Amino acid sequence: MRTVYFVGVTTAGSSIDSLFPRWMARLGVEARIEGVDLPLGAPEGRYRDLLRRIADDPRVAGAVITAHKLGMYAAAHHLFDAMDRFVPLCREVSAIAKRDGQVVALARDAVAAGATLRTILGAGYWSHHRADVLCFGAGGAATAIALCLLSDPATISGDLRPASVLPRRILFVDIDRGRLAALRRMAGAVNPRARVEYLYHPSAADKDALLAGLPPGSLIINATGMGKERPGSPLTDRAAFPASAVVWDLNYRGALPFLRQARAQQERQVLRVNDGWLLFLHGWTQALSPILGVDLTEAVFADRAEAQPPIAPGGA
Repeated sequence: MRTVYFVGVTTAGSSIDSLFPRWMARLGVEARIEGVDLPLGAPEGRYRDLLRRIADDPRVAGAVITAHKLGMYAAAHHLFDAMDRFVPLCREVSAIAKRDGQVVALARDAVAAGATLRTILGAGYWSHHRADVLCFGAGGAATAIALCLLSDPATISGDLRPASVLPRRILFVDIDRGRLAALRRMAGAVNPRARVEYLYHPSAADKDALLAGLPPGSLIINATGMGKERPGSPLTDRAAFPASAVVWDLNYRGALPFLRQARAQQERQVLRVNDGWLLFLHGWTQALSPILGVDLTEAVFADRAEAQPPIAPGGA
C-alpha cells in the first residue's frame, strides 16, 4: 500500500482523514494518507529532510503540501529532479510526485483556484461587472488566484496568455513587503497591462477603509490564513462590505470570523458568501491525481454531500 504524506501545521482533524479512504475505495486504489506537522516558519533543514524521506522511501508515493508551499520551495527547489512550469512562476510547491525514479515538484493551486472561481463567479463575470478584486494576503494562495485572474482560463494548464477581460482593479494587501514584491514580479510577467496594486497595510482599520472604497459587485477574498491557522480576521467588525459583493474566505474550518462578518451583512448588502470547501476539494483533486497517477475528479465530486462543508461557519 502506498502512502501519501499530508504536510501542514495541524493535520489531525482535517476532513481529508475521512474523505481520502472513501475516494480510494471508489477508485479501487490501495493508498493511505499520513499527516506530517511542521510549524509555520520551520527551519529549512526540516523541509530538506522531509524531501529526502519522500525520495528514499519506495512506499511513499509523494506529498500534498498545504501551509508550507512557499517554505518547501524556498528551502528545496534546487533539490528536485524536475518541476512543472508553475513552480518557478509561483515560487511554491503544492505537491510532490515520484515519476520513473524522479522526484517532481508541482504547483497545482492555480488550476484548483481557477475551477473554484468559475463556480463562484460564473462565466464572463468581469465582462458584466466593472468591479474590483480585493485580496487580503499575498502568499501562495493569493499568487494562484492572481494567476487565474490575469490569465486566459483556457490557457491556465498550457502556454499562458493574458486575460482579455480583467477586473477594474486588483488589490493585494499584506503585512509582509517581501510577499508583495514576489507577487508583483509574477503578475508583471504574466499580464503587465493589468491594473494591480500591492498595498502594505498592517492595520485592520486601513483594510476597512479599502473595503469601503470598492464598487458594487467586487470580489473580496481572505487569503491570509486568519481564522484558521492564526486567530482573527483581516477586518474589524465595523467593516462595511459593498453591495452585491462576492465574498470568499479560503478557510472552511476554524473560528472563521471573516466569514461571520460577511454573513452578518449578507441579507442587507445582498452578498454572495463562499467558504473554502470547494477550493479544498479542487485542491486535493489537483494534487493527488498526479501523485497517484489517476484522475480523482469523478471520485471526489461523486457524492453530493461532499459539495458542502462538514462544519458550519463558526464551528470548531
